[in-house]
Amino acid sequence: MNNPPSFLTVAIQVAKNALWAPIGVFAIHELGAQWIDHEPYFDPVIHFAGGAATAFFFFHLIAGWQTYIGTATVTKPLLFAFGLTVLVGTAWELMEYLIAVYENNTLAWSLLNTLRDLALDSAGAATLLTWLQRRHLR
Repeated sequence: MNNPPSFLTVAIQVAKNALWAPIGVFAIHELGAQWIDHEPYFDPVIHFAGGAATAFFFFHLIAGWQTYIGTATVTKPLLFAFGLTVLVGTAWELMEYLIAVYENNTLAWSLLNTLRDLALDSAGAATLLTWLQRRHLR
C-alpha cells in the first residue's frame, strides 16, 4: 500500500508547478507600471492575466491536495478555483480602496474602475478554467 505524499511535499510541488503564474503577473505589473501608463490599457490586461494566473494556481492547489480534501470530478476544482479567484480579486480591490482612502487619492475611488477590474479578474479566471476543462475532457 502506497503512503500518500506529505502535506509539505504536495505544497512544494504545487508551488513549483503553479505559483510562478501569479508571481509572474505581479512582477510584470510592478515592472511595467514604471514605464507604461496604468490606464487605459495596462491595468485591464493585468487584471485579466491576474485572474487567469490566480485561477491556475488555485486549480493546481486544489488538485494537488485532493489526497487530503477528497477526490473530486474536474468540475469541483474548477468551481473552487473560480470562487477563490473572485475572492482574491475582491480582496485586492478592497486593498486598493483602503490605500486610496489612506493616501486621500480620489482617482482610485471610481466604482466603474472597480467593477471593470472585478469583471476582468473573473473573465481571466473563466477563460483559463474553461481551457483547462476542455483540455481535461479530451
